[in-house]
Amino acid sequence: MGQHAAPAPDGLDGATRTLLELARTAAAAAAAVTPAPLLPDGAVAAMAALAGAGLAANTEAARASDWAGFTRWCATGGHVPLPAHPLLVRWYVTAKAAEVKPDGSPAYAPATLTRWVATINAAHTAVGLPRPGRDEGVTQALSAIRRVRAAPPRRRAPLLTDDVRALLTAARTNAHGGGWAARVAERRDSCLLLFGLAGALRRSELVGLTVADVTPSRADGLVLTLRRSKTDQQAAGRTVTLPYGIHPETCPVCAHVRWREVLDAHTAAGRPGVIRLQGPRSGCRCCGRCTAPAPSATPPSPVRRSPTWCAAAPPRPGSAPSWSPGSGGTACGSGSSPRPSATGPAPRP
Repeated sequence: MGQHAAPAPDGLDGATRTLLELARTAAAAAAAVTPAPLLPDGAVAAMAALAGAGLAANTEAARASDWAGFTRWCATGGHVPLPAHPLLVRWYVTAKAAEVKPDGSPAYAPATLTRWVATINAAHTAVGLPRPGRDEGVTQALSAIRRVRAAPPRRRAPLLTDDVRALLTAARTNAHGGGWAARVAERRDSCLLLFGLAGALRRSELVGLTVADVTPSRADGLVLTLRRSKTDQQAAGRTVTLPYGIHPETCPVCAHVRWREVLDAHTAAGRPGVIRLQGPRSGCRCCGRCTAPAPSATPPSPVRRSPTWCAAAPPRPGSAPSWSPGSGGTACGSGSSPRPSATGPAPRP
C-alpha cells in the first residue's frame, strides 16, 4: 500500500491550511484601510487642473457643461453630487433618458448620456474617489438605452465642389460691392474654404494654420503642416498636400496667391498698401504655374503667425516675399493669362 501524508497537527491537510492562510491574509488586508495622506492646501485643485490640461479645449468645455448639469439636477432633488452613489447616477441616466422633445422624440441621444457618465467618472477620479459609473447597474442601464434607441447614425451631406463654387461666387459678389475691408475678408475666407475642400480639413485645423505652415511645392501645389489636430493631441504633426485645381476660381493655390498678396502688401506698405491692392484688378488671381516656375520655398518664419492680414510674415533681407504679385501670377480673364499646360502633374479639381 502507498504511503499517506501525515495529517496536520490541527487536523487540516496541507491544501486546506494554505487556503485558510490566504483567507486570513485577505481579511487582514481588507481590514487595514490606509488613511488618505494629508495634502497641502490647493493640492486637489492643482491635480484637477493638471488632469484637465491633457484635454482638448472643446472636451474640457463639454465636461464642464455636463458636470454643471449633473450638479443642478442633484441640487433640485437634494442629492450630493460628489461623491455620487452609483444608484444616484443610475437614476440620473434613467430620468434623462425618459425626457422627450415637444415632437415626442428623445431629448438626449445614448451617446450624450454615455458622455455624461464619463464626465461624472472623471470628476470623481480627479479627487481620488471611485468612479460610480463603473458600477454594473449603471453600465447595464446605458446598454439597455443603446439597445432600445438603436438607430443608424445621422450623416451630414458634405459640401461638394459646386457648392463651394456657389459660396465663393456669392462671397466675391458681395465683396465687390463693399469696401476694401470686405474684399480682404473675402480673400481670407476663400483661401480657408478651398484649403478645407482640397485637404478635407477640420475647422480647428484650418484656424490653427500659420503662414509658416504653408509651403509651396513645385510638383504638388502646396504642402500644409498640421502641428496638432483632434486625432493628434500629442502634436506629432502631419503634412497634407493641396494639388493644383483645374479652374482658378476653385484652385487652392490661386486662393493662397491672392491671400499672400494681401500679407505681402501689408508687410511692404502697411494699411495703405493693402488698400491700394484692392483696385480694379483685384479679382481672381492665377497661380502662374503654366507661365513661370513655381516660387521658391522660403524658409519658415521663426515666429509662428496667425493667417490674418494684419500679422504678415516679416520681409527677409535680400529676397522678395514668396507668392508676391510679381512672382508669375497674372490676372485671370484678362486675355493675357494662358491656361495651365499639359506638362507636369495633371491638375485636379
